[in-house]
Parts: sequence; structure tokens; C-alpha cells
Amino acid sequence: MTDVFSLLTLPTTSTAFTALKASVSDSLDGSASPRRKAARLDGDSDAASASRSTGHGQKGPIKLTIVGDQLPSKPRDGDAQSKLLRNLNLLHRSIRSIMTPPNPGDKRGDPRLIFPTTYEAIYSACRSVVTVANRGEDLYDKLRLELQQSIGQLSTALATREIEVLDKGDKHELPILWVTEFVRVCDWFEKTILLLSSLLTYLDQVTLAYAIVSEKVFNNPEVQSRIRSGILEWANYERKFRMTHHYRKKISKLFAHLIMHNQYTYYEAHYIKISREFYSAESAELTRSMTDAQLFFNHVKDRIEEEEVRSQDALPVGSWELVRKAVEDHIWGDRLEWVANNTIGLYVKRKDFARVEGIVKDEKDDDHMVERLLEFKSLADEVISTTFVDEKASLSSSAVITSRNPEFIYALGDAFSIGFKARRNKPAEMIAKYIDHAMRKGQNALSQDEYEATLDAALALYRFTDDKDVFRTFYHRSLAKRLLLQKSASDEVEASMLKKLREQYDPDFGMGEDMFKDLQLSRDAMRDYHMKLDSNSSGHKLSVMVLQRSAWPFTVQKTSVDLPPNMQADLTAFANYYRNRHTGHILDWDHALGTATLTARFNAGKKELSVSLYQAVVLLLFNNEIEWRYADILEQTRIEPEELKRILQSLACGKKKVLKKVPPGRDIDESDHFRFNPDFDDPRTKVHINTIQVKVSPQESKRTNDSIEGDRRHYLEAAIVRIMKARKELMYEQIKTATIEAVKNHFVPGVESIKKRVDWLVEQEYLRRDPDDKNRFYYVA
Repeated sequence: MTDVFSLLTLPTTSTAFTALKASVSDSLDGSASPRRKAARLDGDSDAASASRSTGHGQKGPIKLTIVGDQLPSKPRDGDAQSKLLRNLNLLHRSIRSIMTPPNPGDKRGDPRLIFPTTYEAIYSACRSVVTVANRGEDLYDKLRLELQQSIGQLSTALATREIEVLDKGDKHELPILWVTEFVRVCDWFEKTILLLSSLLTYLDQVTLAYAIVSEKVFNNPEVQSRIRSGILEWANYERKFRMTHHYRKKISKLFAHLIMHNQYTYYEAHYIKISREFYSAESAELTRSMTDAQLFFNHVKDRIEEEEVRSQDALPVGSWELVRKAVEDHIWGDRLEWVANNTIGLYVKRKDFARVEGIVKDEKDDDHMVERLLEFKSLADEVISTTFVDEKASLSSSAVITSRNPEFIYALGDAFSIGFKARRNKPAEMIAKYIDHAMRKGQNALSQDEYEATLDAALALYRFTDDKDVFRTFYHRSLAKRLLLQKSASDEVEASMLKKLREQYDPDFGMGEDMFKDLQLSRDAMRDYHMKLDSNSSGHKLSVMVLQRSAWPFTVQKTSVDLPPNMQADLTAFANYYRNRHTGHILDWDHALGTATLTARFNAGKKELSVSLYQAVVLLLFNNEIEWRYADILEQTRIEPEELKRILQSLACGKKKVLKKVPPGRDIDESDHFRFNPDFDDPRTKVHINTIQVKVSPQESKRTNDSIEGDRRHYLEAAIVRIMKARKELMYEQIKTATIEAVKNHFVPGVESIKKRVDWLVEQEYLRRDPDDKNRFYYVA
């Protein structure tokens, strides 16, 4: 090997430096700079420097400093083999040290304290053996032998380990204490394998380690027996004493390790088996000792809940349903029918189950009919979903799919449909009013999903009623009020609800489009009208909605209300403007849904009163007189007596008494007097008193129902005439069946109603009855 001194020796032909003694020193500066070789002369040996510094020729030895790492040389075969052996020996000792488990509580046995080298050196040695020397098989064999020896010793230790307890009364816990030791060993093993995986990256030793553990540990009959005993002792302790064992978390870790080593299925079956045995024995004992069905039911319910909590704490999710089913199947035993016969009646009573018919017929609580029906249906749906379910295996997995039993679903639907028939029309009317209230109230604190779920639940009840025309009529009138009085929470929600009703429930719900169109056209018309007025004109306060009669559920007013002269003048001016713009159109004024804002001065200060137009007409009378008699108000306004009484009641007998009634009282008599109330006060500046417009009065409900009955008569007559015109001759039973089929999407007529319509059509000579057969009818062209 050529050394650095030889490389730097000058040729023999020159004797310039032969007199000097050579001195070579190797120096590593420790930097990460590239290797380099540089010859430097000491300052005193440089002739020029010496002459400059001393002025005479002082001489000395030449010192050469080599900066950088030593140049690598080609290794000899003997050196490579020696290095391989050193690395293999180092790795062997390191693996043995890592795989030596520490004794509990004895740090002197901790292999980390006697570790032969650093983790980095182990990693580098493994890389050198596997990638440089290409001798990974030798290292793999050493690792396998070391793993087999270490894990074999662990298996023997676990199988023969004797657990000591201080109290002889705790001997029943020996199996569980052994399980805790087993869990500790598993924790150590998995951490150790994780360490080996990172150090010996170039070997695939993880699968090897787990395979050896499976062979040496989990296939050991004594280890299997002890794991089973530990699980049995833990489960029996918790079930017997009905309390959480202080080692439950250790059992949970045990199951986690079993899953990690692919051993869980075997012990899951064992756990389910001992659960069946325990509850079968308990069920037999309870059959002899417990004769009260309610107590037995409560006991079983508590037991199932305990098992659910135990499974959630200790077992993986996939085992929860299997354990629950095993417990339910064996704890009920053959007493399920006995329990059902003796407890369902109590359950129904406790949950306040009521017949749908009973809720519908309770006229005193009509205002809460829909809430009670929704509560009852929600409870019935919950019972069907949790109790009356069918199970079937999934085709794509081992999971069990549950679905509600269709027979109970049909029975629930029939119960509501039959119950609604106990009181014709009323359920449909109350459902429409419930939705109207929800649409006016808006979602408030509810989320969007919760609000929509509330509306959908009410619409689900609508499916059970045959009186579709009743719901449609009341909903139509309520919608019109909300739009005209601007009481709707959102036009978007209104449009969405109409779309849902039309597409999913009733195709005849198409009135909304024309109503929204009318409102938009009216806004545009008022904008144009106000632009043509003088800036100081009182007409700027006027807002008129011009509506198509065919699109809105209002009839022509039979009587006209006398408005104050200034109001009437503004209306007349608008009517003239409209007639000039739309020749041939006729305006019929309907003030029932009109609104007004009045400024009133009370002792407490000025207030803005938001009232109906009828209320405004009454209140404005008190600008002229302090006190008015009922008869005089009726004469001045010409409002219908029943409506006037409602108006005066809202102004003088409600929560916000802007008028005083003499004598005081809740009811309005024709002899009553009314005075302005200067002492009225309210914390808000703008006071709303026009709630009577929004609410549907009993008189209005009656008028609407009478209108529906009239429409039904015409609908039946038209249907019968169409049928007879097409068929010419039919028996009465055929007419009845065909008529019901023709109108079923609107309502289901009673047999008596059809008979009356047929007789009326005979009287009007649309039909002719056969003189020889009273049940045969002919169409008269």
C-alpha cells in the first residue's frame, strides 16, 4: 500500500530538500467538506518568509498537513469477510438483547441498559449485511432462531406462570390476574416487534414474528385454557355482582391483542357460548322464582342494557349485535309470550296510547288534535321500528339487515285512515290549520332540517284522510291570508311547500303560481301609480292588491263597509286610474283582509297601531266622539254584526285594550258603550292588534265547510252525468261504484250523498228511472 510520504518524495535527481527530515501528519478537520489533499509549508520553512522575518537563513524541518478524510482503498477479501462477521455478530447480540423481556419491577433486567450498540449502528449493520454483502438469508436465519427461542420461552413461562394473591379469598381472580400478565407480555411483544421493524428495515420479519407467536403461544393448549378461564371469570363476576370489574380495561386490551394476532374469532365464539350458558341458567332460575311479568320484563330489560354497555366497553363493534342476540334468545326462554300478554297492556297504558278515533272525536281539544296525532304516530313508528322488525342476511356481507314488518305498517295506516273517518272533514281541516300556523311561525330556533321535518310529519297525516278537497280549500284560504297580510315566514318556503304538495300529494295544488303572479303585478302597478301622484298626495299611503277572482278563494262581498271620506277618496282615485289602464276590467273591493297603520296618542306617549282595516274604521270614529254605543258604531260602519262584535272584542276585551267597554266583560252586547282608553300602554312603539284577521273563527270555518259541501254536490252531479252520458244505462250499484271511483282523488262520498244526487238528477230530468226496475237508470239526452 502506497503511503502519503512516498507520494510526496521528490525525484532523486534533485537534492534540494534531501537534507531536510520529512514529517507527515494526517489531520481530520471534522467538517463535511469534500475530500481534498493540500500541501502547506510552515511559515518558518518558507525561505522568503524567513528572510523577511529574520533577515538571515534560519532552516528547519518541512511539516505537511493533509486536510480531509483518508482516501478509500480497495478492501481485501479478508477484510470484507471480517466486517460481515462482525456485523452479523453485532446484529445477533442486538436481536437477543431486544427480544429479552424485562422482569416486572426489575430495571437491572432491562435490555436497554445493557444494549451492545446504538440503534443507528444496528440499522447500518443490517443495511450492510443485506444490501452490500448480499447475505440477508444468514441474518434472517439468525433472527428466526432467536425469535423461536425467545417466544418459546415466553410461551412456557405463560403456561406455567403461577400468580400469587395476598388474600386467599381472592383466588377466584387468579385467571383474571393471569390475563393481566398476558396483556403485559403482549404489549411488550408488539412494541418490541415494532422496534425490530424499524431497525431491521431491510428484512421482512414482522410476518415471521407473528407466525411464531401464533404457533408457540396461541396454539399452546395451556395458554388457550388460561385465556378462556380469564374471560369466563371476568364475565361471570360482572354478571353475578352486576358491577364493573376493575380489570375490565385489561380485558378490552386482551381482545384488542387477539384481533391483532388474528385469534379473536375463536374467543368471540367462546364469549358468546358462556353468555348463552349464563343466561339460560338465569332464565330457568327466574322461571321458578319470579312470577310477576312486569318485574321479569324490567329485569330482562336491565340485563340487556348491561350487556350493551359491557360490549361497548370491551368488545369490537362487530360483536355487539351477536352478543345482544345471544342474550335475548336465552334470557327470555319460553316466557316471551307470557311476558307479552301481561305487559303490553301496561305499556300501552303507561305510554298513554289512545285510539286515533278517540283523538279525532275529542271536540273539546280540537286545537291540539294534530299535535296529539303526531305524538301518537311518532310513538307507534318507534315501536314498530324497534320491536316489530324482520331480519334477513345481507347478500354482500355477513351483516344482518333489519326492516320494519310490513303488516304492522299497513295496520298503522289503516288505524289512521279508519280513525279519520270517525269525524268527516275535521282532521283534514285541522291539519291545514296546523301547517298554516307552522308557516306563519317560521323555523325560529329550529334548524332548516328540523323545520322541514315538522312540516313533512304533518303532511304524512294528510295521506290518511279521504277529504282532500277540505284540506285543499282550507290550505288555499290560509295561504291567501298569509300572502295578503304578509304573515308568511318566507315566500321561498311557501313556493317549496306548494311544489311538494302538487308533486307528491295532490296534482290540483296549482293555485300558487297565479297567486304569486298577481302579487308581483300588483306591486308593479302600485309603483307606477305612485310615480304619477304629486309628492304631497295622500295616495302614497295606499297599497292595493288587484287579484284574479279565479285564483283566490274569496267570494264577492254582499255588503259594503263605509270607509272614512279621505280613505274612500283615495280608493276612488285609484279605481279611475285602473279603469283607464285596463278597459273592461271591473274592480270589486274586499276590505275584509285590508290592513292599516294608525298613529294614536296616549298618556304614555305616541304609539303606532297595526290593525285590520275594519278595526281602523272603528277606531277612527273616536276622533270625533269620546264614547260610542254599539248600535251607533254598527250604523256608522255597516260592518256585519258578528264581525263587528269580534272587532270590538279584540279592541276592548283582549290583552291590548285601546278601548274601554262599559260595562266591563268578555262578551259584547248590543247595549254596550265604548270609550277611548287614554291610559293604554305597551313597551313597544309599534303595537299589533290585528291577530283576528289571521285566526280562523268558528263562523268562518262553518262557512268554508258549507261551501265545500255545496261544491261536493255539484261535483257529484257532474260526475254522475258524465258517467251516464258515456254508459247510457246503468244499475244503481254500478252508478255508485263508478261515482266513487271518479271523485276519490278529491273526497270519498257517502252512499246517502250519491243516492240524493241521483234522485235530484231524476227530478231535473237528467236521468230517467226504469218504471219496472227502480234500480235501473237511463241517461236523458
